Amino acid sequence: MNGDPPLPVDACDALRAARQAKRWSYRRAAAACGLTCGYLHALENGQLCPSLTVAMDLADALGLAPAMRARLLDAAVRDAGRDWIGPDPDLNDRDSAKERDG
Repeated sequence: MNGDPPLPVDACDALRAARQAKRWSYRRAAAACGLTCGYLHALENGQLCPSLTVAMDLADALGLAPAMRARLLDAAVRDAGRDWIGPDPDLNDRDSAKERDG
């Protein structure tokens, strides 16, 4: 686990059911969303929780019903994965200067 709350069971089940309804393998579904098979497997098994961007990509690719799409997006982790904007560049500059000068 990555420290984030797990994906709710109903959302995991909905992802799996939607993928299977399309008759998509892990490989095909993952490729449609730019994910690895292992990451998709972990999502479907509640081991990880997607970033908001990944959740939207999954909902679009799998054609989730509006209610389940909303549930998945509500569970998504903000400012994580593809949505992470990175550390504050000013903080990095200050830390580098401290190391260099200190």
